[in-house]
Amino acid sequence: MNVINAQKRWEKAFKKEMSDEEFTMFNWGYTYAINDTIECSQKTSKKSEDEK
Repeated sequence: MNVINAQKRWEKAFKKEMSDEEFTMFNWGYTYAINDTIECSQKTSKKSEDEK
């Protein structure tokens, strides 16, 4: 899945510039934001299907 590949590239870039603790918190926020976005888009597509 593209999201996972993008996250791996993102991790490589940012891990060089942060301490492990900073990176863990930052990565957790990033992952949470992606999951939230996916959930929102799924809810939106369900709503539009219900309206039909």
